[in-house]
Amino acid sequence: MVGFLCIVHLLAGAAIFISDIPDPVRWLLLAAILFSAYILWRKLIVRDLANAILQADWLADESWRILDGAGRIQQVTSWATLFNTPTLIMLSFTLLDKKSTTLVVCPDSLDAEIRRQLRVRLNVT
Repeated sequence: MVGFLCIVHLLAGAAIFISDIPDPVRWLLLAAILFSAYILWRKLIVRDLANAILQADWLADESWRILDGAGRIQQVTSWATLFNTPTLIMLSFTLLDKKSTTLVVCPDSLDAEIRRQLRVRLNVT
C-alpha cells in the first residue's frame, strides 16, 4: 500500500514536471505533491512505527500484555480472535486507553510448535 502510494506521488510529480504549464503553476503543484507525500509519510510510516506491536504476551491469568514500538507496555482490556487458521492468526485488542489494534501472526513469525500451542489455546478459550 505504501509503495503504491509512493509510486502514485512520483508519477504525479513526473507528469507535472514534463507537462506544458507555466513555471509558477508547475512549482506550486510540485510543492503540493511534496506536502501530500510528507503527510502520507507521517500518517502511514511514522505513526505506525510507534503503534506497532513488537511483542504480545498471553499471561497465565488469560490477560494479554503488549509492547509497542514506542517501548510502552500496555495492558489489554478485551481481545477477540478474528481468524485462527493454519495459515493466519488475527487477534484484535482493545487497550486501556480505548484504542484498538490488531495483531497478525503469519506462519513464519513463530516457531511451529509455539504456533500450534497458540492455535490450540485460542480454540480452547
